[in-house]
Amino acid sequence: MNILSGCTRIRFNSILNHASFAKIFNYRYEFDAKKRNLLSVYDHKILSILELPIDNEWWFWIDDDAFFTDFNKSFDSLDLEFGSNIMIFPKSPINPSGGWTFLTSGSFFFKNNLEVKSFFQKVLARNIGEVKNWWDFNKYGIFTNGDQDRIVFELVKDEDLMSKILLVDYEIFNTRPYHFKEINDHFLVHFAGNDKVKAIQKFKLDFGFNDTSLVPKRYDEIANKIKESFKKKI
Repeated sequence: MNILSGCTRIRFNSILNHASFAKIFNYRYEFDAKKRNLLSVYDHKILSILELPIDNEWWFWIDDDAFFTDFNKSFDSLDLEFGSNIMIFPKSPINPSGGWTFLTSGSFFFKNNLEVKSFFQKVLARNIGEVKNWWDFNKYGIFTNGDQDRIVFELVKDEDLMSKILLVDYEIFNTRPYHFKEINDHFLVHFAGNDKVKAIQKFKLDFGFNDTSLVPKRYDEIANKIKESFKKKI
C-alpha cells in the first residue's frame, strides 16, 4: 500500500502527519507540490495521480486538509474488500447544516493501473460547466465545483466502471471534527469547509496534541526525525 497527497503548495502540517503514519506502517508516501499551469486548482490532484508511473499497486489519496487520527490502525484493519474493485470511495456524512455529497474524493483508494489512468484522463478533460448542467441535487447532493463532481459524472455515466467501484460508509475513512469524542474514535479527520486553520488548531487543543501535525505524542521521535529530513530537502 502507498499514500499520495499534494497541493499547489504546502498549506498545513498534514504532510508530517501523513509521513509519520506511513513510516509507522512501512508505507511509501509521496507529497506532490509540483508547480503546474492549471485551469483549476482541483486539477492538481488529478495530475498527481496521472503522473504516477503505473505499478498496479493500491494507493490511498488523502487531501492535505485530512489527517490520520488513529495510529493504532493500519489500512488492513479497515477490512475493505479490494478484490476486483479498482477504486474505493467513502460516502459523505450529512453535515450539521444538512448538506451531503454522493461521495468524497478527499480520501480514496485507487489501483494504479491503466484502467484507472484512463478514467482520470476523462475526469481531467471533462468540462465542469457540462457537469453542473447535468447535476441533480436530489441524487448527488451538493455541487462542489471541483474534481469530485467530475468524478461522480464519469462514474455514473459508465455502468461497467461503476460496477468496479466500492462505496463505503463515511465512518470508515471520511469523518469530520464534529464526529469525535475521543481521538481514536475514527481513522482520520477531514477538515472540509472553510477556516481550516482555525478548525485544525481547535482540534489540536481539544485532543492535546503537541502541534498541528496531529501526530500522537508517543511518536514524537519519529515525527521529529521526519521533520529534520524535510528541512534537509528544503
